[in-house]
Amino acid sequence: MVLVETTDTSCVFCGEAEEPVDHLFVSWRRVRLGIVLMWHAVVWSIWTCQNDIIFAGGSSTIDNLVDRVKLSSWKWFLGKNPDSPCSFYEWE
Repeated sequence: MVLVETTDTSCVFCGEAEEPVDHLFVSWRRVRLGIVLMWHAVVWSIWTCQNDIIFAGGSSTIDNLVDRVKLSSWKWFLGKNPDSPCSFYEWE
């Protein structure tokens, strides 16, 4: 935890709990789920990009791969949170 001349030790994200060492990385469920979602999007995008190159004679760039990760992670997020007002522009 980094404090800059403050006595407030509550979590800057949830504001509810005093922030112990593991709060941000272990206890915070939404962050963990977001990290898992992004990991799956990265692995899936690399896999499908590789298959496109090998089996469909396609080509790709890192920028294209990053765009695939952004799009698939956003779609998966919306699939899990259909009531979310998050637009693709906000997601990027």
